[in-house]
Amino acid sequence: MMIFSQGDQLPETAAVAIGRMLWRYRSELAPIAFAVVIVTVAATLHRAHSGSWPWLAGATATSTVVLAVPGPAWLRTMWPVLDRVAERVYAGAVTR
Repeated sequence: MMIFSQGDQLPETAAVAIGRMLWRYRSELAPIAFAVVIVTVAATLHRAHSGSWPWLAGATATSTVVLAVPGPAWLRTMWPVLDRVAERVYAGAVTR
């Protein structure tokens, strides 16, 4: 039973409470949401294009090498991303 007086506001709905909770913990929920997306895409690709795994493996290997190997000096001056060895190793490891 709820008792309201003249100045009280209506209680918030469950959707508002859930929305606030999702917004408050968005950084903690982002990895879970990303994992769900990856599993969904993997399952869809496996079901629809099960023979294309060599292309996906090749793209993964290529992107790992591109991220792990330092580029030419002129490119690093224009695009100073992954300057340090630790950054390149981390990017290559996460890509695999």
